[in-house]
Amino acid sequence: MDKEKRIAENSINENNTEKLAFHKPKHFARKKKGVTFLVILLVLVLLCAMGFGAYKLYGILFKNKGFDDSTAFYFTSNILSEDGGDFEAVGSIDFDIYNYADTLRTSKEKVEDFEIKVTAGGKDITKKVTVTTGERAMEADIRSACNVNIVVPRQYHNKKIDVEVVSKPLQITLKGSFSYEPSWGYEIKDDGNCVELVLFANEDTSLKVEWDEKKLIADSTNPYIEAAGIDSESCTVALAGSMSSSIYFFKTDTEDKFTNNSKAFKISESKKTVKAENKSASKETE
Repeated sequence: MDKEKRIAENSINENNTEKLAFHKPKHFARKKKGVTFLVILLVLVLLCAMGFGAYKLYGILFKNKGFDDSTAFYFTSNILSEDGGDFEAVGSIDFDIYNYADTLRTSKEKVEDFEIKVTAGGKDITKKVTVTTGERAMEADIRSACNVNIVVPRQYHNKKIDVEVVSKPLQITLKGSFSYEPSWGYEIKDDGNCVELVLFANEDTSLKVEWDEKKLIADSTNPYIEAAGIDSESCTVALAGSMSSSIYFFKTDTEDKFTNNSKAFKISESKKTVKAENKSASKETE
């Protein structure tokens, strides 16, 4: 009987020992929850500190620009871009400047003005070109466009023209390179006894040709001279794009020399409309 009692007591003690070995006291669970809460709290405090620091840094970097959000300032073009590009231009360089990116995004800040710089072969020729623009200032939240027209002098016609446009007050630079061809031009060839005036056009145009009758006598068989009258000191020449035509003149003094800069000729665009020569006639006179 005593033996059975001892066996029962030993079984109870073993069960109690197993319970004590695997049961965690309540104060350990409370301690773990406290550590987890503290870690989360420290992470939140750190994130708040980092966010506040970033905000202050942004304010320091951009406070002098005068804009809270630079993406709200739009300065774009139908041709020019911040990366630039290569284009062809005939007669004049034309492009538009906008204060919007698309139908949904219009500048939240006013475009006060913009500067235009024109270079040829790396040389600044801004003061030598003729620039015509519309209203450069563009109000905020109103979709606006400004057309720019640039006419390049004759001496730069064979060079690539680079254009840069810089906005104000926030500076955004738009640029582009243009292979420029005049809408029309001429060349004077002097062979000693007579002078050949070669006129050419890159687009449909009419030209008024005037000459000094004291130094030059026009070839009366030329159709343009016939149309103007043999006693006339000028005539009108109409050319279609990519065509050319020649008029010959006899010198009154063979010692005179005529070049492209000769003042004996005056050539300008004419408002008078005449029928252009056909291509076959033009090629024969080249």
